[in-house]
Amino acid sequence: MMSRPWLHGFLDLCLLAMLRERPDYGYGLAQRLAAAGVADVPGGTLYPALLRLEQQGLAVPGWQPSESGPRRKYYAITDAGRDVLDGQAAQWRQFRDGVDALLTPSALSDSASQLSGTGSPLPGSAFPMSDAASPLPGSAFPMSDAASPLPGSAFPMSDPASPLPGAVSPRTDGPGSLA
Repeated sequence: MMSRPWLHGFLDLCLLAMLRERPDYGYGLAQRLAAAGVADVPGGTLYPALLRLEQQGLAVPGWQPSESGPRRKYYAITDAGRDVLDGQAAQWRQFRDGVDALLTPSALSDSASQLSGTGSPLPGSAFPMSDAASPLPGSAFPMSDAASPLPGSAFPMSDPASPLPGAVSPRTDGPGSLA
């Protein structure tokens, strides 16, 4: 199952896709999401998403009687909802393909070799990671500055005693002093 923080990014897309298949009520949609292996969506997440789709004109609600209790609020996709679904589905496929490419080890090393032109000194890396001027072995970024009071710091400071760049010394005399 998908973790909930990730679900918020594409719950609307999933709901619209299910409503394209057939109108359904909240609990039915939650069951379909779980059966698809997407997530167990709590009502506190699902119903605000359905209300949002309704307010945006992407889904329309309607009440229908139920054989097993009180009537249910069913949602159906609108034409605007279909248009949004088509656009978001194309964006989702592009995003998914990009993530799949990043997660495939052979694709990473192939991309790295193409970017560097001559092959990378580190497996899976398109960028060489060493610089003769760097004080840190394997670092492409020098981390020292002669004007800095702290060894290895690239940020000179106004007050050598302060750990914050650009900080000034506190007052040591008079009212409000730290002395």
